Amino acid sequence: MKGSNADQQAHTERGFDRLVNFSDAVVAIALTLLVLPLTEVAGHLGSESANTLLYDNRAILMAFLISFLLVANYWLVHHQIFEYIDGYDRTLAWLNMIWLLFIILLPFSTELISNGFVGVAGLIYAANLAILSMLLGIIGWHVSRHPDLQAADFVPRRMRLAKSAVYFVVFMAIGVASLFNADVGWLFLLLFPINFVLDRLGWDE
Repeated sequence: MKGSNADQQAHTERGFDRLVNFSDAVVAIALTLLVLPLTEVAGHLGSESANTLLYDNRAILMAFLISFLLVANYWLVHHQIFEYIDGYDRTLAWLNMIWLLFIILLPFSTELISNGFVGVAGLIYAANLAILSMLLGIIGWHVSRHPDLQAADFVPRRMRLAKSAVYFVVFMAIGVASLFNADVGWLFLLLFPINFVLDRLGWDE
């Protein structure tokens, strides 16, 4: 297995496997970190009832739910893209590393909205998600331009370039809206019906 001509060096299958396995591990750690604020909330259970505790911390629960579902979706998309990749070069490795950087930052941006999805905190959270979508699109675009990175059954539309652009715009729009309305956080769950509609339309199946 060879890397791109720009690299001018061979890359082994073991090296590619390490890249993918490292990515999976980082996503798993990020998902685990998301639950830490909930464990702190549970520590106060002795002083108030479970119903009261959950109601008082509903913003934290909402932030966790949205972030968990979105990170899980990002991992699935990342997995699907890499199913059609059979090699890597320095550019792909670094693009993937930057994507992981923003995956790791998501627990931090989730903590920012734990008191409500409002103001600059909401915008930062939205930008975090938008950049994650954009980076997946850039990874797909890079692979589409380098046949030596592509698997034998490579399908260009599986690189999800159009979807990444749509999600970037949607997330940034929600982030800007959060500057004026704290109730827009749930709109992030629109990712799933939007994804369904785009699939029905044949966008990046």
